[in-house]
Amino acid sequence: MGKATRIERRVHSLSELQAILSDQIDRVAADETTPAKVNAVVNATATILRTVKMQMDYAKLVGRTPVIPLLVTDDEE
Repeated sequence: MGKATRIERRVHSLSELQAILSDQIDRVAADETTPAKVNAVVNATATILRTVKMQMDYAKLVGRTPVIPLLVTDDEE
């Protein structure tokens, strides 16, 4: 058996993140996944959002405007 390939998924915006979470809710409701797997996605999301908050807090502390790609909207690009 060959080595499993890791599928890389990058989230580029908060809208994408919201869509992923919404999809997970639909999948667990339809019994297409387990609550434990959805919980893993939710925990990863919480970690991502904590790092965004840390970046924002740090930028405020040093008097800079943070550049956080996840928060850039289509209007700003």
